[in-house]
Amino acid sequence: MLLCALAEGYKFAEDKQGWYIAGALPKRRITISPGLAGLLHSLFNKEEVKLDQKTQKNLLYLAAKGYINIKFEAAELNNAILPLVSVIIPVKNRPQDLRQCLDSLKKTDWPQDKLQIIVVDDGSADNTPQVAEDAGAMLIRNEISEGPASARNRGAANSRGDILAFIDSDCLASVSWLRELTPWFSLSIVGALGGLVEGYYNQSSLDRYELACSSLSVGNRFIYETDPRNNFYVPSCNMLVRKRSFEQIGGFAPQMHLGEDVDLCWRLRNKEQALLFVPQGLVWHKHRTALLPMLKRKFAYGTSEAYLYKRNREKKKTMPMPIGPLIFFLGFAAALLGLWKFLWVVLPALSISAIGKHRLCRLIGQTVKMLEACLIAWRSSIAFCYYLCFHLIRYYLLIGGLLAFMWPRLSLLMLASLLFCSLVDWRIKKPGINYMVFLYYYFSEQLFYQAGVLWGGLKARYLRFYFLNPRFGSLKQSAVSITERGDNK
Repeated sequence: MLLCALAEGYKFAEDKQGWYIAGALPKRRITISPGLAGLLHSLFNKEEVKLDQKTQKNLLYLAAKGYINIKFEAAELNNAILPLVSVIIPVKNRPQDLRQCLDSLKKTDWPQDKLQIIVVDDGSADNTPQVAEDAGAMLIRNEISEGPASARNRGAANSRGDILAFIDSDCLASVSWLRELTPWFSLSIVGALGGLVEGYYNQSSLDRYELACSSLSVGNRFIYETDPRNNFYVPSCNMLVRKRSFEQIGGFAPQMHLGEDVDLCWRLRNKEQALLFVPQGLVWHKHRTALLPMLKRKFAYGTSEAYLYKRNREKKKTMPMPIGPLIFFLGFAAALLGLWKFLWVVLPALSISAIGKHRLCRLIGQTVKMLEACLIAWRSSIAFCYYLCFHLIRYYLLIGGLLAFMWPRLSLLMLASLLFCSLVDWRIKKPGINYMVFLYYYFSEQLFYQAGVLWGGLKARYLRFYFLNPRFGSLKQSAVSITERGDNK
């Protein structure tokens, strides 16, 4: 059963303009059609309702935007109604990891007669295949290694389940993994979803850094992204896909050995299949516990970007560029580059944003003091600076360092961006390690990742993906506090 509740700090009410949901901080409001308002009343009262595709999209949109909270009750363990799930595990030369992964699957509370476990051995030279057979899993063997994407495709081709659950051999599933994630497929528009991924190790400082900053960790917020320009994906170490949807897009790209999960998610979304991230269904991942192997892996991840964007040329790195916060950033950037006379633009940029927020709050029927509007403008400008600075150090730290030999002031901008982003992430993600240690790992990761990106681009002879595509908005649009209208008529 779908459980639905109003998000904390929001109200659901009716005025002369109709039904709406509005939040106090941040100042937001969305208009709700009478039909959807009636359905929300029923859901808030825990009544069971039928949801057509349009209503499903509206509910997912409201949840992703933070207006409501939705979740499914964990599936009842009734064999008569539970779907058959095929768990697919690609593996190569990892007998001990595979044994622990299979043991964790045996401990899940999903009925074993509704569970098909498929191990695809990708050319192992040790006793990995024997481990799979001893555990009673279906074993498929590749005599020659073809890569994880091809292995997953072979597993899917031999599956009997309506739902394909992908997990890696160096991962362990939580007891309620499948019971928490499979109910989302009762929404007919859902093609695939990902669940929580956390690090398995937590002893060393590097372990704690990976726990906080791993690229496999999508976060703790429900995500349903409708903008086709957005590059959202979920990692294949904890991914569930409707088999019909998987076959419709042709599965994973077998020639890809890295980034194949990103490619699959992008193609799935191009077919208008809903892709979700649900902060449930935990899987633990055994990350690299030594620095050099971890950095090599980051380099390898970076090399996949060029091929990904070359295969999916319609995808671009885009970033909204609200005019007020952009001017705010440019003022500080100019000062760091020695152009101090441009620092004065910071205050006018904040003032214009604050005035815009104040006016828009009045338009949506909410009162806000000018001082409060200034604080909101300040927070949104700082947030914009973080995202832009992170992009700079993620992709241009090496290039900026080289250019700094010709323009030394550029090194100050890059250093300020690195310190600013690392401090923000250290404070927010709370890794439990000293800041200087965190900065060392953080800096090393950015360098190795972008070195991989550059190398991959040169190797693929494709660098168009490397450049950011800004989406400029008017000063009014940059005020953020806008009246939203969902597709709910």
